[in-house]
Amino acid sequence: MTDLLRVARSRPDSDSGQPFRIPESRYHTQNTDSVLCRPVCRKTPGHVASPVRFISHALRKTGSAARILGITAALMAMITPPVTHASTDRVQQASGISTKASKALMLDITRAGPALLAAGDRGYILRSIDQGMSWQQIATPVSTALTDLWFVDEQHGWATGHGGVVLHTSDGGSSWKLQLDGHQINHMTLRFYEQEKQSLENSLDQLDDIAREDAELVLEELEFKLEDAQVATEEGAGKPLLSVWFKDRNQGWVVGAYGMIFHTTDGGQSWQPAMSRVPNPDGFHFNSIGQLSGDTLFMAGEAGTLYRSDNAGADWLRLDSPYEGSFFGFQWLAQHNAVIAYGLRGNAFISYDQGDSWHALDVPGKESVMNAIATADQLILLGGSGSVWQADLKQSNHQTKPELQRIRLPRSLPISSGLKVSDNLLALTGLGGIRLINWPVDQTARQHQKQ
Repeated sequence: MTDLLRVARSRPDSDSGQPFRIPESRYHTQNTDSVLCRPVCRKTPGHVASPVRFISHALRKTGSAARILGITAALMAMITPPVTHASTDRVQQASGISTKASKALMLDITRAGPALLAAGDRGYILRSIDQGMSWQQIATPVSTALTDLWFVDEQHGWATGHGGVVLHTSDGGSSWKLQLDGHQINHMTLRFYEQEKQSLENSLDQLDDIAREDAELVLEELEFKLEDAQVATEEGAGKPLLSVWFKDRNQGWVVGAYGMIFHTTDGGQSWQPAMSRVPNPDGFHFNSIGQLSGDTLFMAGEAGTLYRSDNAGADWLRLDSPYEGSFFGFQWLAQHNAVIAYGLRGNAFISYDQGDSWHALDVPGKESVMNAIATADQLILLGGSGSVWQADLKQSNHQTKPELQRIRLPRSLPISSGLKVSDNLLALTGLGGIRLINWPVDQTARQHQKQ
């Protein structure tokens, strides 16, 4: 894994040709798995996935390294957020209409009423009104990679991306406006930690000795975070937002690298930092956020971090984790009152008590799981190296875990996200854009082809 870490840290930025600039403190203290992994996706109710926000141009530059280390590792390496001025430039530059957009790296796909929308590299957003048979590129105000999509109805949706961008549409994805970017995030974060530090300093004289000692430790941590915020402000819009979820047209959340989390109550017109609500002293990345049911929200992130809020995000509880590697996303199974969390090297777990306890699932091949799709009676997991697994949920319950079967596709390409277009059609995104797959896949025909 140290070789993978070296590749991830030295990888050129996709547009600038400049190397990643990783804060030295992160280099020495961060979990190796988490440094390599960042995610995306969703696209069925209860799904909050997100995995591979990789960059195709950078993949080409990795050349033999990608072949040696494996395509999954290369894709994960692309996710690590660069802090570069090139990212700042892409935040300020609109995406151009390109004939290459349809074959570009697509990181997420979702449904907005009868329309399908996909988002990915260079600010590209594609829209289809014929169930994925054809796609139209939609202009956007940024040219930085877009990582996640979420719609609350046919018209109103949001997208997140590198450079801390949040885009919004109110016409079903036919046009997009910039609501937030990394410059605003940097200044918001700086003010937030300045105010937190000042408030704590003002309260020290009112505390007894024991409480004062604890407060001084917190104050020291705030000073470090304030220094990081000051550096980020100087460097520009470099940190990516990785996941977005809205309850309705007004209340929503975005999360991202280094523990960024922001909340809005006015549809994204204004945002409030919510870092103080989440116990995340190490600043691990938040990879996905979403709803289980009612006011119960859930987050998954790097270094095995899982969080649940039982009061619509007012505060968050860090859950005991079944493993220490990165989680890319989670899938809520409403009919079973269960949640599945998934991540690196085939690690996937199911909980029947909203994350209080977990049971490991057997993922054949132990390939990293990047996304999930669920229907009333079927679970589909999507792999970073192109594998797909399915389980019949009608045969599973609290006593019987879903039994995953590996499905071999006609052509294996890295997958970032997917959705069921219809009972007989699956749409997958990743390298090369969007693929439509007949579902279920005829495994008998595949076996005959091999022979």
